[in-house]
Amino acid sequence: MKRRNIVGEKFGRLVVVRLSRKRGLGNQLYWLCRCNCGVEVYICGNNLKSGKTRSCGCLRVERSRSQRFQHGFSETREYQCWLNMLARCYNVRRDDYQWYGLRGVKVCKRWRNSFEVFYKDMGKCPPGLTLERIDNDGNYEPGNCKWATQAEQNRNKRRRRIV
Repeated sequence: MKRRNIVGEKFGRLVVVRLSRKRGLGNQLYWLCRCNCGVEVYICGNNLKSGKTRSCGCLRVERSRSQRFQHGFSETREYQCWLNMLARCYNVRRDDYQWYGLRGVKVCKRWRNSFEVFYKDMGKCPPGLTLERIDNDGNYEPGNCKWATQAEQNRNKRRRRIV
């Protein structure tokens, strides 16, 4: 069986430098490749040709980094409030899911799909305040949420009894 010489060919970010002596399962051929970032790696020829491997791993790192820092707010209080709001309503493994998601409390589609929209609607969280639903039976949506103190939160509970 004649093998095709792919030295010099480019696959994604990888340029094939030479055939390796290394063999994989079933006597698969490995090629020494140089990535655009300068790293040299041995890649199985089948993975190169199928497009399964397109870099030394730097592409995956760049993608995860860009997704993580998409809006630049990932370390802020507002972002943590947004994540917790989503988890209370949609994560069945959370202890407080029974008081939110199980009761039918939802997050409006605009907020559920985008932290940026949530932040635009709610603004910066003042120190010492938390996210509160004005109508405790309503959903998380722009007209039903505000930043509130813990005392305000305590007065807005379902189990509150007027004496």
